[in-house]
Amino acid sequence: MRKTIAIFLLACLALSSEASAQDVFIKRSNNGQQGQSTKVIDLFPDKPVAENKSPPPQNPAPAVSKSAEPQKPEAKTAFDKDLAEKFYQDCISRPNAILTEESKKEFCACTSTKTMEEMSVEEIKTMFKDTASGQDMRNRMLIRVYTPCMGYPAKDLVYKSCIEDTAVSKNLKKPKAVCNCMASQMADYTVEHAPDVIIKALRHNAKDLDPLALLFEDTFFNAHAESVMTKCLYTQEFGWK
Repeated sequence: MRKTIAIFLLACLALSSEASAQDVFIKRSNNGQQGQSTKVIDLFPDKPVAENKSPPPQNPAPAVSKSAEPQKPEAKTAFDKDLAEKFYQDCISRPNAILTEESKKEFCACTSTKTMEEMSVEEIKTMFKDTASGQDMRNRMLIRVYTPCMGYPAKDLVYKSCIEDTAVSKNLKKPKAVCNCMASQMADYTVEHAPDVIIKALRHNAKDLDPLALLFEDTFFNAHAESVMTKCLYTQEFGWK
């Protein structure tokens, strides 16, 4: 990301005021992706099972007595507001090298709310088990709870990468405005596109993945970052509308 910003910024600054965005398009080389082709994980184990289309047996089995019928699954305990508040406080108390204090509050509020909406107490407990069902629940929480809130850490990380780049700080008159513009737009992109990137990785049975690192290494994410950097330079630095 930082290398992309530096190269792209220097190219833009070298342009005359009549230059177009297409003239400074920088193609990134694809370093390849590490493939993992093991068993595919079912991200949503509670989804309906496909209907069996095989023909019925000619000699149907006798009816099962009521005493032998399988028991109904136990009711799930809702993750109520009190538990969500405890989740929030625990999140706030944990150190985070990426998030600002304000972003941390918003991120923790987002994840605690999503946990209350998407997970039950039993599912949270299952998450901590070193089993296949535990991995399924961890994946489920990653997609349904963490991913919708990824815009906050993505915004802070993009801003930090941008503002700390010497090509930005030494060559721009309005580095904070440019970096804020870029960070805000990439946060919106993250919320919309991160689920697809992470689900693709999980379908290849990737375990203990770093969602932010995975996103920032994505080819489409970086291509979009280049486009956003151009727009933010034109609007914030050069004053174009």
